[in-house]
Amino acid sequence: MLKWILGCLLLCGIASTATYADTIGPNCSTCGGVVYTLTYAPDGSPSNGTQWYDFTLKVDTTGINVSTAQVLTATALGVPAGTTGIKLLSAPTAGGWSLTAGGTNSGGCSGHGGFDCAQATATSLGTGTAFGVPTGANDIYTFVFGFLLPEGTSGPIASDIKAVYDTKSGSFGGLQMSPGGVMASPVPEPGTLGLLASGLFVMGMLLKRR
Repeated sequence: MLKWILGCLLLCGIASTATYADTIGPNCSTCGGVVYTLTYAPDGSPSNGTQWYDFTLKVDTTGINVSTAQVLTATALGVPAGTTGIKLLSAPTAGGWSLTAGGTNSGGCSGHGGFDCAQATATSLGTGTAFGVPTGANDIYTFVFGFLLPEGTSGPIASDIKAVYDTKSGSFGGLQMSPGGVMASPVPEPGTLGLLASGLFVMGMLLKRR
């Protein structure tokens, strides 16, 4: 009986971890050694049938291997289906980031195309005259986009990621995008984590008694 329970829990765990992929890179065809990770969580209380959700995009440029991609100057996130509001909640402290509705092109945010784009508007240490933040070893940046979605939205959500890089002199250094899209994975709620911990505790006690 115990073996059956353990087997079921193991299969459930494998299934739950295989239902979505929220990280792309470093070896995708358009990632250039950069790793992009996307998660989301509800923010605040629902109102009028909608709720804000925070989509957190982590851009890890530690292993970047494109010599001209020296400065991250813009990054865009595909707007999920059903979105009725968009905002940029957080960006790197350096680089003077602003929100533009739209995707990307060689100049940064393009202003069209079903994306929410964060555009750098100032230089920062190590970027020369280019707007943005430097790339390379230990250069990891976090952007938080807010999307107003229908109340009760849950499960993996399809999106896309784009990024624009420049040289330190400000010339176009490369454009990256997620091949085939990416799935934003929900951050586990405290109650879910507590239930899992309780289950593991009970299993441990049963094993100890045997």
